[in-house]
Amino acid sequence: MVERYGWNPRWEKARRFISLFQTKETSKMAETSTRPIEILLVEDSAADVRLTVEALKEAKVRNKLNVVDDGVKALAYLNKKGEYAMLRVPI
Repeated sequence: MVERYGWNPRWEKARRFISLFQTKETSKMAETSTRPIEILLVEDSAADVRLTVEALKEAKVRNKLNVVDDGVKALAYLNKKGEYAMLRVPI
């Protein structure tokens, strides 16, 4: 019933995890950086993708999030193969 109103216990876990890596300096860098960081998220659960997006927004991390749903696609993305041949790969 609680999840129906937008709260999910996994969100709190994700927030705590991200806060472990967030300091005042990294938060300031994320807010003032001119170029967003590029993230490749390999996740097959749409709910977990939404959770990650929410956690990144809350942490104020400027990012370009690329999502693939399995390891084979992730390797194709990183190696610029197939449908990912023309994409810019994160450094």
